[in-house]
Amino acid sequence: GVTYIGNGYTIRDLCVPLFDVNAGQLSGLILTQADVTAANGDAALLALTNQGTIEDCSVSGTVTAQNGKAAGLVLSNAGSAVIRRCRVDGTVTASGNAAGGVLQNNGRIERCAVSSTVTSQDGVASGMSVQVSGVILNSCVSGAVTAPTSTGFFGGGTGTVRSCFTIAEVFPTKGSSAMGFAPATTSNDNTGFFTGGNDRALVDAGALVGACKLDELVVLGLAAVVLDGDVGGIHLGDNAVALGQHGHLGVQADLVLHT
Repeated sequence: GVTYIGNGYTIRDLCVPLFDVNAGQLSGLILTQADVTAANGDAALLALTNQGTIEDCSVSGTVTAQNGKAAGLVLSNAGSAVIRRCRVDGTVTASGNAAGGVLQNNGRIERCAVSSTVTSQDGVASGMSVQVSGVILNSCVSGAVTAPTSTGFFGGGTGTVRSCFTIAEVFPTKGSSAMGFAPATTSNDNTGFFTGGNDRALVDAGALVGACKLDELVVLGLAAVVLDGDVGGIHLGDNAVALGQHGHLGVQADLVLHT
């Protein structure tokens, strides 16, 4: 594949995805004020499919799929593909499923941050990814997620999610459901975010939770966060926040923190 290095230059006013398929290496690309709309089909800001490596990229703008699915960074991250140290800011809107970062992650995502408004009219919307069969590590989300089924970080799958955090507000529509981090579910992988065999969620957070900067909030020093029981709540800030509206780490009956 081909290597593209941004060298500090900025690409402005993009109106189509920068790449259809990336099979090489994208490094240091900066996209600002993008406005990508697909009247029929799917849409993303950086690439529709990643089969290579994307690192140290920053994208901001608006992406809309009027009759399809949408993602802020990439629609599909293939099994051998890697996305690391990337930032997404903006608005993602779709008639179908929508994700602030990567819609379908079959590969690896590391140390990425999303701060976006994500909306699905008729599907699932998630702050980072709708479907995870790969790995997400040390990543974080802020913003707002609105959909019939809305999740603050990811929507489901059999993959591994570790050392991740979200402070996104989550709003259900059409009388459906909203989950603060992810659905309470059972997975074949009991070494990552899911635990096998029961409806409980485990986030085995690292020392800095990825050291992700979310707007003016830096989440630091969490050794482990255990969400014991079904993950619910319309506003994650009312359930578990590091420096939210209460000014301290909110703790409810179903949240246990170990430092």
